[in-house]
Amino acid sequence: MQEVGVIGSINLDTIHHPDGRRSDSLGGILFTACALAHLGQGRLRTRPFARLPREIEPRVEALLRACPEVSQDGLRRLDGPGFRCEIRYDRAGRKSELLRGDVPPLGPADLPGPGSSLDALLVNFITGFELEPDTLRGLRRIVHGPILMDVHSLTLARDAEGRRHLRPPPSWPLWASMADVVQMNELEARTLGAPPEELQEWAVSLLDLGPKVAVITLGEKGALCAWRASDGGVRRLRRPAAAVAAGLPVDPTGCGDVFLAAMAAGLLAGGTVPRALDRAIRAASRNCTLTGIESLCLLAEEGS
Repeated sequence: MQEVGVIGSINLDTIHHPDGRRSDSLGGILFTACALAHLGQGRLRTRPFARLPREIEPRVEALLRACPEVSQDGLRRLDGPGFRCEIRYDRAGRKSELLRGDVPPLGPADLPGPGSSLDALLVNFITGFELEPDTLRGLRRIVHGPILMDVHSLTLARDAEGRRHLRPPPSWPLWASMADVVQMNELEARTLGAPPEELQEWAVSLLDLGPKVAVITLGEKGALCAWRASDGGVRRLRRPAAAVAAGLPVDPTGCGDVFLAAMAAGLLAGGTVPRALDRAIRAASRNCTLTGIESLCLLAEEGS
């Protein structure tokens, strides 16, 4: 069984859907950790590293009892309320986000030290405040496989009321240099400087920062990626989204988190980049027909 670390935040999310529904659920890296465990089908043991607010600790423990491949030993108890995230989707699919609370970043004392070993590490910036670059650099010594990074909220600042807005982080090239696989969505790519009509070639340019694979997710249009092959050459690929059955309600919450998990599961199973990308697109498309983190067990059918 391969051991995979997942770094990020655990939030209590309030989601306002376009049809007027409101749902309150656990979120953050639990989507990535649980999806990875289900997709691994007993071959992957997931260790999330995050601060766990005591107010939601019973709910998290109940969730993870149903997902035994997810270890709880990397969770650090937090006496304060933690982050609370309120997300609104409009009928055009646009998203606005309000993030309240402050949680200290994870430091070296909160993460595996010398003598530990991970087969891979997923860094999912749920809030963008999870850790500092030096902390991630120190983890490279114990990770013997790929580091996958979802840029996500690194591209989001917040105002005094907690409203989030896009802005390119000045440390972006440094973060990218420490990842083997870097993932972002189209809006995040544009925030970082990608010309809308040249996303594919901009993904190629990201490889010069250090990653071996760069992935840009395109929502209902699928995803594209660029990667360095074993012969040193650069490969490019664009895939359409997987079909979703007509009439099913669509909930995009957690789709990027599941995409990251499925991409990791595919690569750790020895798959090629194209096969891993296809697997990630299928899993993310399946997730958009599910609501709530408890439904992720249904992703197991995407495990092959």
